[in-house]
Amino acid sequence: MRDPFALRAPSGATVGDLLLPPLALHGGPLNVVDAGARNGMLISPIFARHAKLIGFEPNPEEYEKLVAHRTDAELVNEPIAKFAQEEYHNCALWNRDEQRPFYITAGTGACTLMGETVGELTRRMWFDGKDKPYADLHTAVRRSLPIQCRALDDVLAADARIDYFKLDVEGAELAILEGAQRLFERRAVLFIKTEFVFTPYYKVHPVLGHQHVYLHDRGFRLIDIDTNQPRYARDRTGIPALADRRLVYAGDAYFMLDPERAEVPPRDLYRMGAVAVALGFYALGLSLIGDSQVLPKADLEQAESALARVPRGRWLKSLWNQVPLKAAQMLKRLR
Repeated sequence: MRDPFALRAPSGATVGDLLLPPLALHGGPLNVVDAGARNGMLISPIFARHAKLIGFEPNPEEYEKLVAHRTDAELVNEPIAKFAQEEYHNCALWNRDEQRPFYITAGTGACTLMGETVGELTRRMWFDGKDKPYADLHTAVRRSLPIQCRALDDVLAADARIDYFKLDVEGAELAILEGAQRLFERRAVLFIKTEFVFTPYYKVHPVLGHQHVYLHDRGFRLIDIDTNQPRYARDRTGIPALADRRLVYAGDAYFMLDPERAEVPPRDLYRMGAVAVALGFYALGLSLIGDSQVLPKADLEQAESALARVPRGRWLKSLWNQVPLKAAQMLKRLR
């Protein structure tokens, strides 16, 4: 994964040299909140050095790993970013302060506040190469423990602002967003990446549409969806994935405070632009930074020149993906 802020412009300066120093005069370090911080965050290391991370992890064992920088991802040498400041909370975010059972599941990444899954559904989710259904491998509850839940509005300071809010909490995403109502009323959240499901396998399980409507009503625009999670078959099958169209069950959705629907001050446009670049939305990021009028036009053009270069691997992949279409067009002309 290339770091966009490490790319060099024709002047010799990196994109980070051009875009990140103005943050010091426009709000200071970026504020990143990670709900479900279990494995740390895969993001630009240069971006992280200009940011403060506030992470929430309710699983006591995973919380201890986070604090000690011994997460499962780090143990297999995943490039987990180290932030300029890091602050972790061993509690769960929710829509109000209360104690709830936290369910420890067969798969560490499936631990949840939402309870047991609907077995009739998860026992009919089969992933390629697995000899057991999703219920047995991931969502089966091993035990539960009481955990303190907090609303984000009550954890952060009254004047807090969030530049990037990432949620990966196994079904509790909407409840957490509801617990940030005062932040949304102040337009103090700029960019959101949130996990979603299409397959509601908990008894109460908001899906993508619920999050979309909630955030739309608070001035956000849905700008992209990743569905690069593994896909499943409804039963164990002898039909290989290459011969089939498997079912999608989850992904990540990206939202930004919509500058066409709300008045976003220059400082926030700039900060939102920096987050957009970090997440790969280069043209969007530079557009927002340009609208802020914080960065000199010459610096913006230098950054654009650096970000415009297509990585060789991506270029070759694009050419390879065009082969079937080109072959089909050639055969059609030969008929």
